[in-house]
Amino acid sequence: MMNCFILFMGIIEGDPFNALPLPFFWGMGLMFHYINVFGLPGSGILSEEWEDKEIKKEMDNLRKSYPNQPIKKNREIDMNEHLELKELRKNYTDSDLV
Repeated sequence: MMNCFILFMGIIEGDPFNALPLPFFWGMGLMFHYINVFGLPGSGILSEEWEDKEIKKEMDNLRKSYPNQPIKKNREIDMNEHLELKELRKNYTDSDLV
């Protein structure tokens, strides 16, 4: 839509070829942004399988870099586990509150 407007303005001003580079490079930028976000359709790049392979590859590299550190596994959350909260000191009177 924006490219059509820019071309239309170029036609009105009398020199449509002067306005051609702007929509062309704008469209190229949109295309590169689309590929960066969604990947190339049908290529498998940026798909879930590719992402899983890359994560596994990165984890293997980290294991090689830090061989003596154990890998922490997620533990199940105990719903009965509570945090102890300290009582805050009260530096105000009840009449200070609105």
